[in-house]
Amino acid sequence: MMKKDLNQLQAEIRGVSAIVNAIRLQFDKDNGMKLCDEYIEAALYGVGTHLDQIVLDLEELEDRLIEKKVNP
Repeated sequence: MMKKDLNQLQAEIRGVSAIVNAIRLQFDKDNGMKLCDEYIEAALYGVGTHLDQIVLDLEELEDRLIEKKVNP
């Protein structure tokens, strides 16, 4: 597993935020181009999966920080 730092995790969270905002626009009445429900569902599944991975990465980062603090 690749060890990520805070900057990498921030970039991932910004990316997920951009995806969520793009999905939100699908529900805007003035948006002429709409994705079909299947694609919106797939995008939401991908966002959820990615957020789950970010949680695991944050837990791993926390463990490394605790280890570093205990064993400087």
